[in-house]
Amino acid sequence: MAVAKTILKMAGVTKEYKNEGKFQALKDASFEVKKGEFVAIVGPSGSGKSTLLHLLGCLDKPTRGEIYIDGEPVSEMGSDSLAEIRREKIGFVFQAFNLASTLDASKNVELPLIISGRDADERAVAVENLLALVGIAEKAHNMPNELSGGERQRVAVARALTNNPSIILADEPTGNLDSKSGKDVMELFSRLWGQGITIILITHEPQVAAYAGRVISLKDGRIESDVLQKPKKSEEKELKLKGF
Repeated sequence: MAVAKTILKMAGVTKEYKNEGKFQALKDASFEVKKGEFVAIVGPSGSGKSTLLHLLGCLDKPTRGEIYIDGEPVSEMGSDSLAEIRREKIGFVFQAFNLASTLDASKNVELPLIISGRDADERAVAVENLLALVGIAEKAHNMPNELSGGERQRVAVARALTNNPSIILADEPTGNLDSKSGKDVMELFSRLWGQGITIILITHEPQVAAYAGRVISLKDGRIESDVLQKPKKSEEKELKLKGF
């Protein structure tokens, strides 16, 4: 059996902030994420989740230690190289959706493809496939204010998948949703994972972390535990990924 490729590795990562002295928000964190894993990172407020999210997303650099994405060390990269990593390797899903309010659902999904230089025909096929994949093809021409919170988050997931990233990095993706919409979004993540997509999800909600196959718990900036678990399964039909 082939060993799964390491997509992300943190090696002895510490992040310090200077505020009337030094404050270590993250302390000597080390772990790896293999291709096809679904990892939930959990912990109470102040545990270091937000700091870890910014480091994993190449939005900040560690004070000490190294972060590798697809085998590339990123801590010494310049801003242009980090932007390229974020654009090509990481698909972000945010709690607040972060959709462009003046663009409809299809245009929001298309935007990263335009930035990447894909031609119009290729973009049209990709957008159609992605909106169908997340279950809102019929909402393609709706504006964000015409969509429910759950539908907006599905658009955000479709957008995150546009450039076929190595990792989907989701920050409290159910935080602004009611319980039913939150369940629907987590079942979508579960089905995407079933298709081999690597997902790292930040949450403080146990019922959200239950969908992951692995849970890393933070406390006071340190990794307190890193355990495998039997994930909660999606109740919906399996997704069929098409090329995009």
